[in-house]
Amino acid sequence: MKSSLSNKKTINKYMEAVNKIIKNSNKQAIKLGIFHLQNHLTRQIQARAIEQVIIGDEWEKEEEWLLTCIYKMPHEYIKSGTDIKVNISSFPCVSFVASKTRLINCFKWIGYPVNPFLQGTNHSPIYYLYPLNVIYCSNGMHSFSTGTLESNSYIRTDKIINLKNSYSSIYFDGKYFRKIDTNKKLFKAPSLEFGILYEIGRFVLKLDIHWFDF
Repeated sequence: MKSSLSNKKTINKYMEAVNKIIKNSNKQAIKLGIFHLQNHLTRQIQARAIEQVIIGDEWEKEEEWLLTCIYKMPHEYIKSGTDIKVNISSFPCVSFVASKTRLINCFKWIGYPVNPFLQGTNHSPIYYLYPLNVIYCSNGMHSFSTGTLESNSYIRTDKIINLKNSYSSIYFDGKYFRKIDTNKKLFKAPSLEFGILYEIGRFVLKLDIHWFDF
């Protein structure tokens, strides 16, 4: 995320945007507005991951930081089966890529109508992160990333990670997650966008917004 603003000011601007979405709006409008903000942020994460591999920069395995970060937070880990199905081209989704060759091959060979994206066993596990409202793919990342660029790519989740229990004790300061009561630094966020998604999740919980039943 490129901005002349400091990270903290950037977070505040996004929180202002959420408050404007909430103000004088019905719940359906709020839900849609927050969804679009979440989608905007995940698209930035995904685009940067693809760009860094294409231009040859070394990718720092942000996907590992993401899962490590999540597992350090108080959370409920729920096996969800295959009940959540989304179009990954229009839903907030994140995956990462490491090989330019594999990514280019997926660009060449995956696409509707010749060879549409299909979920396979190599994509498991697929996580749904609540209240961030984000689908996270930890395997089959190159084909998944290509699927996000298609208009008709569907995937089902394997697992749900509910971070609800973390919000009473943790907040994001623009770079690190910290303890609310002591301000103690806990761990670095994988990206500014992820931290903003986390703080938007605070509004999601307060307003009791759900996109799926689980």
